[in-house]
Amino acid sequence: MNTQSQITSSIPSSSSSSSSSGSTSSPISHTLNSQFATNTQVTTPTKQNPAAAAQPTQPPINSNPNYRQPQLKIAEKKDVPVARAEVIKFMSPTAASSLFISNLPNSVSISDMLTLLNPFGLVFDIISKDGNFLIKYYSAIAAQNAYNSLYGQLVHGYPMRIAFSKQAKTFELRYEQSAELINYYVGFNQWSTEIIGTHFQQSVVVDPMSMYGEEVDESIKQEEQQLPSLTILECVATIRMVLKDGRSITVDGSSQIDSMLNNPDYHNHPKKAAITNARRVAFSKLAIVRIDGQSVLHILDQSIEEQWSQHDKQQQQQQQQQIDNQAYLNSF
Repeated sequence: MNTQSQITSSIPSSSSSSSSSGSTSSPISHTLNSQFATNTQVTTPTKQNPAAAAQPTQPPINSNPNYRQPQLKIAEKKDVPVARAEVIKFMSPTAASSLFISNLPNSVSISDMLTLLNPFGLVFDIISKDGNFLIKYYSAIAAQNAYNSLYGQLVHGYPMRIAFSKQAKTFELRYEQSAELINYYVGFNQWSTEIIGTHFQQSVVVDPMSMYGEEVDESIKQEEQQLPSLTILECVATIRMVLKDGRSITVDGSSQIDSMLNNPDYHNHPKKAAITNARRVAFSKLAIVRIDGQSVLHILDQSIEEQWSQHDKQQQQQQQQQIDNQAYLNSF
């Protein structure tokens, strides 16, 4: 099995988000098989030796039998076409936006790689092992530009070998990741959410006696009959996501709680969870459309005509409400 397939098969099921441009926080990264971890001290250029970063460094001894020493020569780069347009959904990255970088010594750190990779786009996650890196961009265009610009570039004296990932499992982003993604490509002032309301509703009632058949020992029956029935309450939150241009979507999110927990604090938690879930649902109905470097938001499952038709209808309702309010005030 080659190194690439080992890396791909070792990807954890959940990933973490990376920082947007200009943020001081860095993406959570992973180092696989820490038992093979080696010295990662980075050689930096100095006034006495300005070419230190360009000189090949001797990779530390690695106990991994599958480890491959980096080579000074790699296959010639084949440029990939860069798309003019793409649609970015609020999901984890696909294989089209994930790069596998190899042929680097162990001394190259994740921080070194992010310095090179961040200028091309928002990085969702980066995984490293033995001088190999799996980088996941949200944007396929970002991955294409990074490939064309960085393939063969020397890092600690060795050229980077880059290939596109062959497979990637996708899953829905957490609310925090979605907010970071929309802020990076569209802007934090282009959207907002408002809570319309929350309410509890009875979801499931479990009778202890329902677990037994018709013939039940009398002692068991008396004991179980003293236990209260278990009622599961479901908190439902309704929110509206409003885009700066006036378009909006309204969605519900839910969370459950045991009704026997009468402490008010226990009821506040499912409310917060329901609101967060509703926001996540709202993001799942959006997509970022990028055309020639410009990004706009699109509501999925709705045509452009439908989106603006609803927007115009809401505008008319708001205008009518203002007229009615003014007429009411003038009546005094």
